[in-house]
Amino acid sequence: MGKILGQSSSLKILSGIYKNDRLHHAYFFYGERGIGKYESALNFAKTILCEKNNGTYCDECKSCVSINNYRHNDVIVLGTSERFTNAEIFYEQFRTSKAEHLFNDFISSVRYILYRLESTLLPAYVSYPFSANEKYMVGSKKENSRDLLLESYYLAISNTIKELNKNNIDDIHGIYKKNSKDALETIKNRGSSKKNISITGDFFEGLKKLYYNIVYTVLPLDSIRKVIELTTRKPTGIKRIFIIEGIDLMDKTSSNVFLRTLEEPFDNNIFILLSDNPNIISDTSMKPLFSRLMGLHFANLSKQMLDNIYRKRLKFNDEEIKFCLSHSDGSVDRGLKNLLDKNRDIDNNGRELLVSFFRAIKEKEADSLAKCLTSLCGEGIEVLKSLVLILSEMIASRYILDENTNIFEGMLYNIKDEVIIGIIEEIDGSINILVNTNVQDKIVLRKVFTDIVICLKN
Repeated sequence: MGKILGQSSSLKILSGIYKNDRLHHAYFFYGERGIGKYESALNFAKTILCEKNNGTYCDECKSCVSINNYRHNDVIVLGTSERFTNAEIFYEQFRTSKAEHLFNDFISSVRYILYRLESTLLPAYVSYPFSANEKYMVGSKKENSRDLLLESYYLAISNTIKELNKNNIDDIHGIYKKNSKDALETIKNRGSSKKNISITGDFFEGLKKLYYNIVYTVLPLDSIRKVIELTTRKPTGIKRIFIIEGIDLMDKTSSNVFLRTLEEPFDNNIFILLSDNPNIISDTSMKPLFSRLMGLHFANLSKQMLDNIYRKRLKFNDEEIKFCLSHSDGSVDRGLKNLLDKNRDIDNNGRELLVSFFRAIKEKEADSLAKCLTSLCGEGIEVLKSLVLILSEMIASRYILDENTNIFEGMLYNIKDEVIIGIIEEIDGSINILVNTNVQDKIVLRKVFTDIVICLKN
């Protein structure tokens, strides 16, 4: 097994299992997000299937390279994580440091998103969920040709990645623009009658449009059935390995269906199931499923470990490391996401959205309010932190109007201080839920802002 910093205990167990030829048919990795569970699952798959068969993986043989590029026929990934965030970070850090492993990590992160469309395990939405961010929509909710629109972005991204190398990566957006024209021409030459097919934005905006078409708050029953159907086929090699993220996102029906597969497994299949909920093992509703699994807990990373990862692997400077450490809570990914949000100046964007949100409530503009809700639900946890800061500032200067607070003050002028404090407490509780559980951001955000609308309308 390869080295995942901070997880030596779990990796020693996995290494011992493999070296002693005592492979189990199903494993369960649980712990906070961004601490190495997913990477350990991939590494374990590489170890089992590595052509050198020497107790670890080489990252050089055809099998290892195929797994890294999400092209191995015997490694099936059903994923739910936001790996486009990692792709952006790896891209920027490679441009700064020119460290080869960061280029490889960037390519692998992009291939992860492309694989999700190629595998068809998570189909594109028939219609967008109400909370979807409009700027990432490909086509309209009633569009019959959304698959065609989505394919144009897929072709542009996929062909761009094929052309990229360490020497031309600075021109990624120019290469993407050229491939966007070629992708549209390809679809046009198929005889498509769709006249308004277009590709907008740069490479990363296109990548997000692909991603946001296959984001799910639960693992669909159809996806679980596809996985089960695959278990009945013979692998091309010695084993077929399934890596399934967000196992606790199964609904009850999916869980019951999947349980039967684990009870009567085929010998040539191995399941590695992942959860970002560190307390899931105590969930009584999941115990029938867990009883068939070999559980491994992955611990939160220490500040020393995080510092090492940010400094040596990701090549961050001292200021970036300090920021990430203060926003990581033991998770590499959480620090990365907060850094990316900071670099995008999300606080200013969030404040503008909140101003529009409160103005729409005050002016009773239903259409504007609906649009604001959709946009706010796509902003993530940082917009809640901005709202807490704004409301706290407003309470502190309740009767002093200035250009930054008059929209909120005018909206809340007749609301008692204790009611506003109650709203702040609810938001704080929601932030705590997002930090400590695997609940999707937009579900919690929609509840928070809906409750605020109800409160202020009464």
